[in-house]
Amino acid sequence: MYKIDQKIPDNIRYLSEWKDYRLPDGHCIVDKEICGCGYTEYCIRLDNPYDTILCSPRVVLLENKVEKHPGEPNIFYFSNEGLKKVYQETIDRKEKDLTAHNKKYMNFLAGVVRNHVLMCKSSGLPVRILCTYDSFHTIYNILQESIRQFHIIVDEFSSIFVDSFFKANVESEFLSTLSKKDPFTGNYLIPNVIYLSATPMMDKYLERLPEFRDLPYYHMAWPESKVTKALVYEKWVDNVYKEILDLIHIYKDKPLHRPWKEVNGVPIYSQEIVFFVNSVSMICKIIKKAKLDPSECNIICARTERNIKALKKIKHQIGRIPLEGEPNKMFTFCTRTTYLGADFYSTNAMTVVASDANIDSMIVDVRLDLPQILGRQRLEVNPWKNECYVFYSTTNQGKIEYTWEDLKEREALKLKFSNKFIDMFYESQNNKEKEYVIDMLFPHRFTEGNSILDIGTWKCYLGINHQGVPVINDLLIVAEERSWELTQKEYLNNITVVKSIADNRNIDVTKLQTVNDEKVQMVIDQIKSIPKLDYKFRTYCEVREKFKEDQSFTERLLAYYIRSEFENLYSHFGFDKCRSVGFQLADLRRIIHDETNADPLKKKILSTFKIGEKYLLSESKETLRTIYQEVGILNKNPKASDLEDYFNTKMVRKVNNSTGKWSKAYLLISIK
Repeated sequence: MYKIDQKIPDNIRYLSEWKDYRLPDGHCIVDKEICGCGYTEYCIRLDNPYDTILCSPRVVLLENKVEKHPGEPNIFYFSNEGLKKVYQETIDRKEKDLTAHNKKYMNFLAGVVRNHVLMCKSSGLPVRILCTYDSFHTIYNILQESIRQFHIIVDEFSSIFVDSFFKANVESEFLSTLSKKDPFTGNYLIPNVIYLSATPMMDKYLERLPEFRDLPYYHMAWPESKVTKALVYEKWVDNVYKEILDLIHIYKDKPLHRPWKEVNGVPIYSQEIVFFVNSVSMICKIIKKAKLDPSECNIICARTERNIKALKKIKHQIGRIPLEGEPNKMFTFCTRTTYLGADFYSTNAMTVVASDANIDSMIVDVRLDLPQILGRQRLEVNPWKNECYVFYSTTNQGKIEYTWEDLKEREALKLKFSNKFIDMFYESQNNKEKEYVIDMLFPHRFTEGNSILDIGTWKCYLGINHQGVPVINDLLIVAEERSWELTQKEYLNNITVVKSIADNRNIDVTKLQTVNDEKVQMVIDQIKSIPKLDYKFRTYCEVREKFKEDQSFTERLLAYYIRSEFENLYSHFGFDKCRSVGFQLADLRRIIHDETNADPLKKKILSTFKIGEKYLLSESKETLRTIYQEVGILNKNPKASDLEDYFNTKMVRKVNNSTGKWSKAYLLISIK
């Protein structure tokens, strides 16, 4: 791969605003860097002049996008489930011949797709077809040569790797179809394919596959002003189930103990919470234990028969993602089907991610999944839009250690047996014997698309190509190696998890503080139970004054309850001054404003550094250097300790994103 930075103009926030942008030609990777930049929306809208097929790994994402464009004639969602229902109304129910039935159904699908293309062309509209990865081969077979006029957008293409564990042959066939070349010219049969994601699979894995190895890689470089760093609060737990139940209890029974933020001088409490839990059985267990009513919770998961039955047992059903302006329920539970590209429009929802490294289905890839989850809340007015809690359990230390060398040894053995089975196929004397070998290797290929061979204790790296011949499926090897890296390396302990989260661009990580101090908890509960902000501040000041000689208590209180403005004002003015103005926050803010405006350097420092945040000593020094230059102080050598002139600080430790190591940092407690 060769990487190309594509600079986005400073005035652009959503891609549709960039009138000069056009989809790149040829086969390429596009790293859009940030979720919610409107790339797929641009592909669907009329701003994009090219005929386009948008391929998504998840049905729910396509349904969500189609719902946002009701009645737009050039957008056609190729839904197998929906089209089958339409077809059922037209068929001769006496037809018993399965082959004849399938042929008629394919002719029906071909007619629907071709009629849509003709309608768009006759109306002068660019064609839009939306389909899943699984359905693309049908679209390809219908359009044949005319598919050359389309740009194919493979949305969230890292799913090709992630999904290979449970439908490897489907993913391999999809990738193979996109990458087909003319045997004589060497040109792609589909000339324009864009592999799109804000979280592409890591380079070391992309380089392993010939379909990606030599592609141009466009990195969309957004202006710094348009990139907001997300904040992840991590907590290493023994039981993610218990943590979720505790939060549900708070939201249901202790409304004034919910997370809250001050917005324009008004306390805003979170009224909703979205849980990302990739296990329908775990979701059912939580709902049953918490005694949640269907009116209280929305469950977004794959619409499979198994999931429908599981939810029906607890008298719930699969829901849908509310559109902007539609009401949200207090609790939303999401499986992996919504990690990628689903849009939520809550004004106050918290996001919580549950990850258990000891349950295959529940492990969250902190490099691929987590940034996607953080991009799901779309409304800027939501104070928790760019935050989430991550509750995680690390790899069970009781397991026998499974080293990289162990993996490679097993990999070599599996490749050996895979090649033996391929030899067995080619050594077969006739087609009947060959069909028998295929049936033996892939007994479920037609019903489940299962391409992982399971004979005795061996699982092999086999797939079936377009000619019906068994081949080595490299996707399985890459997926298995990524799985090892995730469970045995990144989820080895809490330090490795924190480092992996911190390695993400545009994400900061900090520990989620929990109160295990009864005295401190009583004070926090008392403050939270007071509805008016000025009264909260008064209680805070009274507590701080009462215990001002108790340094240990003060430190514990600040560790668990940093209300930045409260501590700022109390520390800056003292109890008597705060009391003299009746603890009126507006009066104290006005005094602070007048003081800082009189000192340009102080004003700049206080607006740049935020109370309650941690700043590495190295980054503090460089930020101060920039500030000094901006205000015209050129002869002063900046030191991180200069912050102590303006803030009450505490020396702590923070992960350095550039090195992945813990380094010294200042925690800014209050303004001096």
